[in-house]
Amino acid sequence: MLSLLQTYISQTLERQLPDVNSLNLDGLPPYQYTPFSDQYSIRLLEIIATSSPQIQCRLKTFALHDAPDYDALSYTWGDPRPPLFQSIGSSHYQKKHLVRCNDRAIYVSTNLHDALQRLRHAQHNSSLQGPALQKYIWIDALCIDQQDLPERSTQVALMEEIYRGAQIVVTWLGNADPYTKPALRLITRLA
Repeated sequence: MLSLLQTYISQTLERQLPDVNSLNLDGLPPYQYTPFSDQYSIRLLEIIATSSPQIQCRLKTFALHDAPDYDALSYTWGDPRPPLFQSIGSSHYQKKHLVRCNDRAIYVSTNLHDALQRLRHAQHNSSLQGPALQKYIWIDALCIDQQDLPERSTQVALMEEIYRGAQIVVTWLGNADPYTKPALRLITRLA
């Protein structure tokens, strides 16, 4: 019975969520990171407002101490669900989604793609309550060249300073599920 339920949920998830990988982005060259001029540089991401399901953004390089105001994102790189549920519909979370960055292609995890969609909506929808988000955001998976080991180690050493310099650190726990509202009520009661 559990196996049937897992199969049903997995198939339902895959049917309901559009596969962003299927968007016609073939022909976009892959994004090429430009090396930093010094070890105290960072890249910041600007998410471009668009009604398209495709995320479009720009990466810009700044000196860490001269960077404009920015936010930072804290999130999980993999499946954000509790381990008990990770075997159900796991293929959805293993997909890579194409993001158009400086008119080049970068692939991101499902969880990061979901976070980028929510951030784009929050940044460009002034009717939302809460603190206003900055034009730029620092996200480790995009702002650090993950293939360049020396850059990655230098940037990891700066992460405390990068997070401390952010105006807001947005914590992304994943999209809402049936447990979200009860959890938020409990957090409110405990606060």
